[in-house]
Formats: sequence, structure tokens, C-alpha cells
Amino acid sequence: MSMSKVSSIFLTLILGFVGGVVLYFFTMPLPWILGSLICIAGLSLWGHLKLVIPVNFRQAMLAVLGVLLGSGFQAGSASTISGWTITLLGVLVLVFTQLLCSQAVLKFLMSKHNFATRYFGGTAGGLLEMSIMARERGGDDRAVMVLHTMRVLLIVIFVPLYFRIFEGYTGANMSQSTGGLLELSLIDAGLLIAAALFGYYGGKWVKLPAHALTGPLVISGIFHYMGWTTAQPPFVLVVFAQIVVGCSLGTRFSGYSLRRIKALFVPSMALSVIFIGLAVLFAWVLWRMTGLPFYGIMLGFVPGGMIEMCLIALALNIDVGFVTTHALFRAMLVFTFAPILYPIFMKVRTKTHGK
Repeated sequence: MSMSKVSSIFLTLILGFVGGVVLYFFTMPLPWILGSLICIAGLSLWGHLKLVIPVNFRQAMLAVLGVLLGSGFQAGSASTISGWTITLLGVLVLVFTQLLCSQAVLKFLMSKHNFATRYFGGTAGGLLEMSIMARERGGDDRAVMVLHTMRVLLIVIFVPLYFRIFEGYTGANMSQSTGGLLELSLIDAGLLIAAALFGYYGGKWVKLPAHALTGPLVISGIFHYMGWTTAQPPFVLVVFAQIVVGCSLGTRFSGYSLRRIKALFVPSMALSVIFIGLAVLFAWVLWRMTGLPFYGIMLGFVPGGMIEMCLIALALNIDVGFVTTHALFRAMLVFTFAPILYPIFMKVRTKTHGK
């Protein structure tokens, strides 16, 4: 690795840290990940600085956060998947409803783009995967990436802000939810490291979506649910991981023109509002049907920023196991059914002579 690239990495992390400090000072929600994301995204759009986070570095920090989120599956808890049948079925209905609504809206707001771009740009997850699928079918993969990136950015800002205003959630909550470095025993540290390594490579082997995060999450969840450990990654490491992930998300805006961002801002905002609204509606219905916590259902159903939603759940003592299971199930449904349903939507479009 050249010295210029190392310098760019350090510059990116320092600027991301500054963004996090600013939001932390103002007691904003998820300060480290949102502060770094917003700061680096803005500077990336400015285009006068070379900002970069290596993929393998980001993957390692995602594993740290996966281990943290997996700690929400505590031994003896009431979190059993057998009790979530109705809400998991609700996720299935939600994913199809989101797709139908997004296509109706994007047909109106993005009439100049082809069907492949609108279809894969309107799915509720999978930025990289949906971009590739769109390109393979003749779509504008850059437009799809902008739509997904903007949607995630807007959702991870709006939802935490809601909890900040109405539930009193601040960045300080997280420090109360994670441990210190000196509190870890050698056995606990070994188990957490094992969860990260086995989860990462195991998730990659079985092709889990976002395996760097979900693999360690699953293994950590098993370790914690079995009662082998109650430990969590140290707070300092968790903060650093959030800064790295936030910076990495921010660098996605490198190479994007403000002109394209402005052109796709309204469709991205529309998707964010629709997806949040549907998540709230489904959460309310299922809360009334099952009695499960409304906010837990909502956080598991919001399609954008699984890490951010789960961190809020962890800080507010909401069942992280429930949120992560439903968010992961939702992501798997999107990855599985998006390419399968594409030709069906194409046939319907052809028969109705739509664009």
C-alpha cells in the first residue's frame, strides 16, 4: 500500500472522527456513524479531497459490529423464533408491498429511466447486488446506486432523529450498553474473536447477504444465547468501527455529480417516506395482533441501515435478537425474490404497454 493511500485513509478517518465528535457534542443519535457518514459524504461530493476506506478494513469493522449485535441474543431471554411466526410472515407481505408501491411511484417520478433502473432502484435493500442486476439487464447502475445510497442516508437520519426527539435517545446511551476493554476476560475475548472470524468466513462460505456483518452476528448470537458469554466488544472498538463504517458509506458519493444527486433526490425521498410509512403501518397492525413491542417491530421492518436500527435497539433495551432476525430475513427475501420477480413485472409491463 502506497504512502499516498495510507495518508488518504488517515485523512478520511480523522475527518470522520471530527464529524462524529460534532454530533456527539450536540447529543445527536448515532453520532459516530452518522457524523462520519454526513461529513465524508459532503466532502466526497465536493470532490477536492481523496477520501478512501479499504474494503477489507470496512469488512473487519462490520464483523465487530456483527459481534456486538449478536450479543443481544441473551441466554434465557424470551427471544425465540417460534414466537415470531406472524411477524416474519408480515415481513414477507411487507417486502412485496414495498416493491409494488415503489414501482408505482418511480414510474411517475423516473419516467425517463428504463424499467430495469426503476425496478432495481425501488427494491428495499442490496445496493451493490441491485446495481449489478440492473446493469446486467440494461439498467443504469449508477442511478440505482444513487437511489439506494440516498434512501439509506435519509432513513438512517430520519429514524434516529425520531427516537432522539420523542424517546430521548442520544449517543450517550451506547456507552451504557457496551463494556470496557479491561472488563474482558481472556475467555470472553477469545469467544468474541472466534465469533468474528468463524462468522465472517462461515458467512462468506454459505453466501449470507452482507456476510461480514451477518456471519459474526449469527455466531455471536449463538454464543450468547447458549450462555457461553455475556461479553460485548469494548466501547472504544465499537466507536472506531462505527466511524469506519460511516466513512465507508460516505465515500460512496465519490464521483457522483451534484446534478445527478439533485435529479434523484425527490425519488429517493419518496422511497424513504413510503418505506418508513409502510414499516410503521405494518408494525402497528402486528403490534395490535401479537402484543410484541411496536418499536421492536418497526426497527426490524425499516429497510435501510440494519446496523443503525439494531444499535438503536441495543441502546434502548429493545430486543436486538428480534430486530436483527427480522432485518436479516427481510434482506434475504429481497436478494432472493428481486431477480425472480423481475421477468413477471416485465410481462405485466409489456401487457399494459407501460414504460
